[in-house]
Amino acid sequence: MKRPSQILCKDSKLLSIAEVEQRLAMLAELEQLLKRRSEAVLRSSSFLSDETLAGRNTQRSTSNLS
Repeated sequence: MKRPSQILCKDSKLLSIAEVEQRLAMLAELEQLLKRRSEAVLRSSSFLSDETLAGRNTQRSTSNLS
């Protein structure tokens, strides 16, 4: 079976297989970058700790009473 030389995209543009492979590689790189960035944010975010969240909830409930 012969491999197609072009792929029809959603926006009706014809792309070569090389262009599609290049876009897939770029998407994979972006996915890894976003994954590393989100992991770094989660590690460095003190506001996500249980103690901080508990403190914020307590402050909210006491401020609502006044």
